[in-house]
Amino acid sequence: MRDVPKAWPIVELREVAEQCLGKMLDAKKNKGSLQPYLANPNVRWFDVDLSNTKLMRFEAHEDERYGLRAGDIVICEGGEAGRAAVWDGRIPNMKFQKALHRVRPGARLDARFFVHRLRADYASGRLADYHTGATIKHLTGQDLARYRFPLPPIEEQRRIAAILDKADSLRTKRRKAMTYLDSLAQSIFAEMFGHPIENPKRYPTESLVDACHCYSGGTPSKSNESLWDGDLPWYSAKDLKHNDLFDSQDHINRSVTQTTNLKLLPSNTVAIVVRGMILAHTFPVCVLRTESTINQDLKALIPKLSINAQYLAFCLRAQASHILQQVSEAGHGTKRLDTEALRNITVMLPSLELQEEFAARIAAIEKLSRSHQSAQDGLKSLFRSLQHCAFTRTL
Repeated sequence: MRDVPKAWPIVELREVAEQCLGKMLDAKKNKGSLQPYLANPNVRWFDVDLSNTKLMRFEAHEDERYGLRAGDIVICEGGEAGRAAVWDGRIPNMKFQKALHRVRPGARLDARFFVHRLRADYASGRLADYHTGATIKHLTGQDLARYRFPLPPIEEQRRIAAILDKADSLRTKRRKAMTYLDSLAQSIFAEMFGHPIENPKRYPTESLVDACHCYSGGTPSKSNESLWDGDLPWYSAKDLKHNDLFDSQDHINRSVTQTTNLKLLPSNTVAIVVRGMILAHTFPVCVLRTESTINQDLKALIPKLSINAQYLAFCLRAQASHILQQVSEAGHGTKRLDTEALRNITVMLPSLELQEEFAARIAAIEKLSRSHQSAQDGLKSLFRSLQHCAFTRTL
């Protein structure tokens, strides 16, 4: 614990930095030479993603106004308004589009400290006080200029930023490790079996609806509270993500499966999303870990044949792009996979022994992934604690 003799002064951003909004993208009006520029999607918290950098025309007299120097801060005007990173100058002559603010710190402000401050206020909701717009939030130049925050001496800013940078670096390494494990699992499937559509090893195949018992879900009456006071998970599309399962947000009484058509699903049932706008972007496939039920936006798959549930889930994920082509549009723009679309999905049937060997490898990867996730959760808590200490002057 450090004793601080006096409070840090409160400043507005315009007092300690220059700021500028980027150039409007207009192919008809813009003149000059084509140069790379940053847009909103390129900016991540503390990082700039250059994998999809585009070009815009800039004239020579615009170099100063729309040019980025190493150490400049780029801040999203909308689309997670306030998300920010420090530009490192890795590409010369980089410019920025109107969707971004450029903040150029003066001598009193450290760029890394400021982004940490901005991030903390975004997470706490304090930054929302500076947002404009009822539904789509924006951070205008005027609102950014009046953004107020405590400003410690420059050396203290650098000390705080260095500590938070180290903690954040550990979180980043954990995230990369977890991403690697996810891609490793997909690579193992591809190596062992090949792509399900191409079926290079010529395994026997079956239509999904012939290989599995397919069960639809439902929603118990919301007006009967006694149906919703149990411990049986009731999953909906919001509980599923691409390759994992969130904890169910709702639970029902087990009696529902005895008095209605709602099916009690055993553990290791494969669940897929068959209806909803989520199908416009991805195709979530998950294995239910415990006895569960599902709502009408999901379909439960219980193999009739010798199919391992984990293998089936990966077989479906591997052909996600093909499956999404089967999506049709129901009323009110709702996306869905109907019975005919499910019939068009093919399942390869290698030997059960080979499937179980694959599942064992995946189980080892998932065990390691859970260990990384636990460590990541701990690092998140540590980072939040360090943030709190940093900005309440107890670090």
